[in-house]
Amino acid sequence: MIVSAMAAYVVNKYDFALKNVIYIVSIFIMKIPTTGSIATTYKLMNDLGLAGHRYGLIILAASGFGFNFFMIYSAFANLAWSYAESAMIDGAGHMKVFFNIMLPLIKPVLFSVGLIAFIGLWNDYYSPYMYMREEPTLAVGIYLMSFNITNGENAYDYPGLFALMMMATIPIIVVFSIFQKTIMANTVAGGIKG
Repeated sequence: MIVSAMAAYVVNKYDFALKNVIYIVSIFIMKIPTTGSIATTYKLMNDLGLAGHRYGLIILAASGFGFNFFMIYSAFANLAWSYAESAMIDGAGHMKVFFNIMLPLIKPVLFSVGLIAFIGLWNDYYSPYMYMREEPTLAVGIYLMSFNITNGENAYDYPGLFALMMMATIPIIVVFSIFQKTIMANTVAGGIKG
C-alpha cells in the first residue's frame, strides 16, 4: 500500500513531463491478464534468486500500480494542494508533507484499500504455491488438502472438502462483516449527491 500511495501521490500532485504517460500506462497494465505473464515472472524470480524467499513475494506484492493505485490516486485528487503549500512554507520537506500531512488526510481510504488488499492476499494461493513451496501459507495448505480430497487418496471426502472451504472463507466473512460500512462508504464515495 505504501508503494501505491507514493506512486499515486507523485503522479497526482507533481507536474513532470511523463505524468500523463505514467497514468495511461498504469491503466493499460491493469488490462494485461496476469496469466499471460506467469512464465516470464517465474523466470525473472528464479534468475534473480528471489524464488523460495519471503522477500521475493513481498517484492511481487509491492507493485505501485493497479486497483490500490487508482483508489489512492482519486483520494489525493480530492485533496487541496494548499495543505502541502502551507507545510512547505513552514519548512517541511516533500517526505514530511507526504507522511505527516497527506497520508493522514486519506486514512479512511487507506484503511479500505488495506482491507481489500488483505482479502486479495488471503485468497492468493498461486504466488506462494509457485515461489515458496518450502514454506506454504494457509491458503496453499488448504488448496493442497482440497486437491488431495478431490483427486488423491481421500477422493470423494466431501465433508472434509466443505470443512476446508469453511476454514478458508470464515476469516474473510468476519473481516468483511466487521468493516463492511467502512469499505462501502470509502469505495462508493464521490458520486452525485443530491
